[in-house]
Amino acid sequence: MNLNSDSIFCIGSSHKVCEDFSKHSISKNSIHSVLVSDGCSGSTSTDTGSRVITQVATDKLDYIFGKYSDFASNIINSARFCLEKYLNLPNQALDATLFCVAINNGKFNYYDYINNETINYVIRGYGDGSIIKIRKDNTIEFIYIEYPSGAPLYMNYYNDQLRFEYYKNEFGLQRKIYKYTIINNIITDFKLDIDDNGEPYYECGIAENYKFLGVTSDGIASFVDSNNKLVEMTSIVKALVDFKSYKGEFIQRRMNGFNKFCVDNGWKHNDDFSFAGINNDI
Repeated sequence: MNLNSDSIFCIGSSHKVCEDFSKHSISKNSIHSVLVSDGCSGSTSTDTGSRVITQVATDKLDYIFGKYSDFASNIINSARFCLEKYLNLPNQALDATLFCVAINNGKFNYYDYINNETINYVIRGYGDGSIIKIRKDNTIEFIYIEYPSGAPLYMNYYNDQLRFEYYKNEFGLQRKIYKYTIINNIITDFKLDIDDNGEPYYECGIAENYKFLGVTSDGIASFVDSNNKLVEMTSIVKALVDFKSYKGEFIQRRMNGFNKFCVDNGWKHNDDFSFAGINNDI
């Protein structure tokens, strides 16, 4: 596969500090990845924490394949060590989401024993955010994950039993997963899944079925129009992925056009917003 990845993060109109971060990279084992992270506004120094988490995650990509791998615990353990030894920051700085796509472009694929299939891409989500996939025929698959309580289940809680139990008792574990199919700018299918099992989002498959695999922070749900009314997320998605080319810094280039589109339509995002994706159709 001939892959190209890019990423960007932007401060929200209501924020003084951007707590989002995004990153794209290629590992020594030819695993291409894109990651976005959104730090919790109610915790200390999560703008730094979101950066630490994404950086550490790119160093742990060999653990990302397999639904029940120890990817999250490897990230958090290393990130906590970094905070304590080098940054003198509290554990709460790692209260941040993480959404990532990884595509193995090496000589072998992985076998997923949960779905009983050979795979070469994985998408993982910890907390709230969205996933955007574009099939070879330009059909858009859009998935948005939210917690009705307004309090996302952060990766940081999984390795802290006391905080996990407090979160569970205070907010519950209910999560909603909205799934849209968009063909020629028309929503042709919609499904809502609700669960309360407390598991991170996991998806795997064959990357060649898609020309684009991307992730965003939950800032995609914060766009409002000139009357301060929320803009439908599917409208955001359709404008956001209107790529003219997938070469070079295609995400950053598209965001320039998207920002102009937002100005022309009176749209703005109140929350920080990050967007990252991988293309294999250059």
